[in-house]
Amino acid sequence: MLPNVAMEDRQLTVNRPRLRKSRNRRPLPLYCVGEIDTTLIPPTALRYMGDIADGKAHILAPIPWTQGPEMKRMSRLRTFISRQARHGKTPIRISEREYKEYILLKREAAQETLQRYWRYAEGFLDWLGTREINEQTLGRYNAALRRRYARNSRIVVNSAINWLLDASKVKDSEGEPLRLRIPSKETSPHGRLVGESEWERIARYARTRLDLRECVLVHLLRESLLRPSDVVRIRLPNLDLKSDPPAIRNLVQRKTQFVASPRISQKTGRLVKKYLKAYKPLEYLFEAKPAKPFHRRWPTEVIKRVTDSLGIQGVTPRTFRRTGATQWQGKVATLQLQGGWKDPKTIYNHYLKYREEDHIEDFKATFSKQGENVDDASYFA
Repeated sequence: MLPNVAMEDRQLTVNRPRLRKSRNRRPLPLYCVGEIDTTLIPPTALRYMGDIADGKAHILAPIPWTQGPEMKRMSRLRTFISRQARHGKTPIRISEREYKEYILLKREAAQETLQRYWRYAEGFLDWLGTREINEQTLGRYNAALRRRYARNSRIVVNSAINWLLDASKVKDSEGEPLRLRIPSKETSPHGRLVGESEWERIARYARTRLDLRECVLVHLLRESLLRPSDVVRIRLPNLDLKSDPPAIRNLVQRKTQFVASPRISQKTGRLVKKYLKAYKPLEYLFEAKPAKPFHRRWPTEVIKRVTDSLGIQGVTPRTFRRTGATQWQGKVATLQLQGGWKDPKTIYNHYLKYREEDHIEDFKATFSKQGENVDDASYFA
């Protein structure tokens, strides 16, 4: 066995002599199923661990497949072994603080986003262990991600890992920055839309069961087509309730930095005036505390509470955004201004491309009168 590692029955005990500053100097127990006999275990079942005493990697013990409560113990053991194995040996040496500070130097990001990115980056480091990082290693990890995540989810995961590679200045064999390919966003050609009858039920529930602030929120989500993160950031100077129809002017989108100026109906405008008179916000339209906006998840929580009460499934703030964009009767430029889409290709790929009614009307307008004077028209009868 290794130095500082003891085996008693079904438990591995690892002493940590290097952690002198730690208050807890007791041995660290690691659970393992079955006897540790490397002669009976195939090499693929072995895991590596850095010897805490001298920092060298050794074959320690098999991690056999198991089910039930033992699986969690095995997961903890694998994570511990992987982290000990890459301690001081992996080509990527970056702390959580350095990782987050590097991203903030390049772009603006919320703390929740940074924490989510670091969770994916740390998972990659645990998987990497002592492996040499190159195109082949990154390709194997990317293949594992494709089996685990859907395409749209891998956009965030791959971006988090690319930030890690960029911060660590990892290069490929040709000296170019090593990167994971960001998959193209998967469109939803027939996504969920909010029907007129469903909206009437939601609006009636908002008027009778919700407070005035949440009622205003529901109407703004439907008519403005804004993202929840942008709705909660509407400031009082952005409101133009005297125009016809009322507008929310010069609202910079949090995600794309595109300037949107959505319009709302006169009825919703009167509701906003009533709300402002009753709640008297200081800086933002929706304030959780004086001069502090609600969290971006608040609109989603309100809509979920409403739809759960009504028994309506699949309706979120994004559903209102998709419904309005799909049913938009104007130009693409005005739809960009309404909902804050920076790239018109997004509108074509997600919404206007799949309006079947427009397709049918254009087809009839093009081909309905062609061939009416053909002599053999009876052939087609």
